[in-house]
Amino acid sequence: MEEQFLIGLQEEKSFYGIIRKQCPHAVRIEGNFKEYDFYLPTLDQKIELKSDRKSNHTGNFVVETYHYGKPSGIITTTADFWVFTDGIFYYWITPKKIKEIILVEGIRQARFVGNGDTVQKRAYLVPKIRISENADRVIPYKTDKCEK
Repeated sequence: MEEQFLIGLQEEKSFYGIIRKQCPHAVRIEGNFKEYDFYLPTLDQKIELKSDRKSNHTGNFVVETYHYGKPSGIITTTADFWVFTDGIFYYWITPKKIKEIILVEGIRQARFVGNGDTVQKRAYLVPKIRISENADRVIPYKTDKCEK
């Protein structure tokens, strides 16, 4: 679990550096805060960052709903955007669009123990192609752009 946690922290730091270049007042939320990871006060936008490099092999992004027996992920978020990264692109998409994809596609919840986890979680395995097709923006992983 420690390794995955450290990878997530590194992804957050990298993303924070990117959004701060054009959104200098961006705030990174420290600690275990379920609702979102970043706040852009000048745009009044909240962002949840989801790193999923395994999606390059599975073709799916994990959209968590329960972990440690408690609601999490898409259920608890108050973010305006979820930003998935696969290490190649950042996919900006609203939670509403993610939920619509899940409903329209009829995606069933999966139960599994993720890398670094010790207990089972519940999540939807959403095809990357559907996230990409419905994303508000897709930008290269190594970029210095923070678009509105």
